[in-house]
Amino acid sequence: AWDNYGTVTFTPNAGTLSFFQIDDTAGDGTSAVNNKSGGIFNINASFSDTHIIGVGTFNNAGELRKSLNTSAATTGFVPDFNNQTGGTVNVNSGTLRFDAGGTDAGNYALLNSATLQFNGGPRTISGNIGGTGNVTFSKPQTATAIYTLTGDYNVSGTTTVALDDLGAAGNLLFNGAVTNLGSSYTQSGGITNVLFTGITAGATTGFQNLTSINVSAGSVSFANGTSFSGLTSLSQAGSGTLDLGNNSVSVAALNLTSGTLTGSGGVTVTTGGSFNWGGSINAFLTGSGTLTTQSGVTTTMTPGFARTTSLRGSRTWDNYGTVTFTPNAGTLSYFEIDDTLSGGTAVFNNKSGAVFNINASFNDTHTIGVGTFNNAGELRKSFNGATANSNFLPAINNQSSGVINVESGMLVASGSLTQAGAIKVAATTTFQKAGGFTNSGTLEGAGTFDVGAGNTLTNNGTIRPGGAGAVGTLSITGLLANGAGGTLEIELLDNSSQYDKIIATGNVTLGGTIKANDLAGYQTASSDTYSIITSSAGAVSGTPAFISDTGGTYSGTGSPTFIMTATGAGAAQYIWSGSNSNYWDDALNWTGSHIPISTELAVIDGAGIKTIEVRSTGGAQSVRGVLYGTTGGTDNLLLSSSSGLEIGSSGMTVPASSTLTINGGTLTATGPVTTNGTFNLNSGTLNGAGNVVVNGILSLGSATLSGSGTLSTLGTTTLA
Repeated sequence: AWDNYGTVTFTPNAGTLSFFQIDDTAGDGTSAVNNKSGGIFNINASFSDTHIIGVGTFNNAGELRKSLNTSAATTGFVPDFNNQTGGTVNVNSGTLRFDAGGTDAGNYALLNSATLQFNGGPRTISGNIGGTGNVTFSKPQTATAIYTLTGDYNVSGTTTVALDDLGAAGNLLFNGAVTNLGSSYTQSGGITNVLFTGITAGATTGFQNLTSINVSAGSVSFANGTSFSGLTSLSQAGSGTLDLGNNSVSVAALNLTSGTLTGSGGVTVTTGGSFNWGGSINAFLTGSGTLTTQSGVTTTMTPGFARTTSLRGSRTWDNYGTVTFTPNAGTLSYFEIDDTLSGGTAVFNNKSGAVFNINASFNDTHTIGVGTFNNAGELRKSFNGATANSNFLPAINNQSSGVINVESGMLVASGSLTQAGAIKVAATTTFQKAGGFTNSGTLEGAGTFDVGAGNTLTNNGTIRPGGAGAVGTLSITGLLANGAGGTLEIELLDNSSQYDKIIATGNVTLGGTIKANDLAGYQTASSDTYSIITSSAGAVSGTPAFISDTGGTYSGTGSPTFIMTATGAGAAQYIWSGSNSNYWDDALNWTGSHIPISTELAVIDGAGIKTIEVRSTGGAQSVRGVLYGTTGGTDNLLLSSSSGLEIGSSGMTVPASSTLTINGGTLTATGPVTTNGTFNLNSGTLNGAGNVVVNGILSLGSATLSGSGTLSTLGTTTLA
């Protein structure tokens, strides 16, 4: 035994293989160094190596110091190390690594950038660990290392757990106070269990300095009541479990590539952040509480071949951002909303303004489970290199503001479907719901709705072939029943072939209403005929009512093709040319040098950017309605000081590319007005009995809202 009361400075040679040995393996292993109270043993290495070797014992009641010698270096310490009561280990530079077990009643202190590493065990550390440096808990592959901390843990650097699992498990138990876990927590290894559930103090304050938690292997559980107020990044990988307890976290980056993230608290990915979910191993988000991906968050969901990203338990996901779900190019690559074994209570809420995009490149059942998908935003089926069919098993509740947008291939709703929003099918695409369904919202496009032969699509809402402002043919596989509250909207561009059509394979029963409207540049003439509805393998029956926003009157009859006949002409249209000025009241700017009046339609079309001003010197203007064309220009409309414009029963729909501005004038909406771009109501008055819907941006200044109509804002509103 060596009893040291003085100062020992151990300086290994600047090469390698320069050691201090406490008993060799050939001896009986009883040699010991006793660093007594007041004694100092200073390891002053300038290079990294295992500097202290042997099978003996180092008992420390004084100070064991790891100091700087030219450059920071790692020192491996092989003998058993007992840090006795009153003993202190000061890691002032580099890394000091303990490779064996021992007892720990003394304290450990570490300076900035220095690292204390425990690499063997078991160890029960009843002393305190503190300082501005870093701590690593590790172990050799074949050893069993169980670390139990009952003292105070107060580290402002980083905490790393790397317990390799080859041959044996490793555990780390925090059973004392945690004053400061540090700025980051990183965990790797394998069969690793780290428990913070037994801490005696520090839950509310000791984890607040953490900016990142990165678990790439093993499991970790945090105590209830833990505050993660400084956290910005949370990552879970491997096959283990990250259990947040009942604690809520808000992060800018969430990564769940595999394993399980659980807990009963909320998880929020903040505005502009990212959520990456899925990989080569199944990845589960379970427990209770709500996952919230805020507006501007980009979620990338990429389960690997034969792998699943699963929303389970009673977990709810509220999405306000954009989710892109790209199944693996193989098969059996799923997003699951609750499995059949866990009760089916998981819910995905796609909020207004949010997007959930299924970006599949092959045919398969991509979305599975027995949970519910509530859509108030957009559920999109997009193109990814090849046209693909995607089967969707969870229940779909397409709410009034929701849009299901089939841009490519086929979207198959195999679960229950509640349809109060919009479903859009692009040309050559299909939305399939075998067994039929009832539409209370809007169905539109130039693709196909497939309910199966002998099954009925019941329309109590609106069916709009081609889509708003565009003519097209909408196909229905099955039967069509237009209910008493249903409307078939038919848009007309000529009377030869450019008008909306519906073709169903089965019988068509026409109740409700057919609304026929002229598009910009076409005026229905009396006696014009339109073959608008065909049953390719059945009959058309029923007597619908006819209405028009653009002035025409109609009747219809016929089977298997239903022919609509104009019994009265549509309202006259006058097209803006802007050839003389930008003023509405300048007749030279309109076809025929005629300013449209209250029984006529004003048509605004043409390429380029233009602003049409309604001014006070031109007198009050009144039109039946305003039709915007499809050329794709930017057609801005300005009501300047003391001017007036009345929009009649045909209404006005301002496209997303154009701006409506009221600067001191009065817009009287007798009919419906919809703005899809920017509506600047800076000053002046919005008046009338017609309803005004703002789907884009509303900037509201010192203006007056009057009349009996309703103003609905579905986009972003700024109060100036």
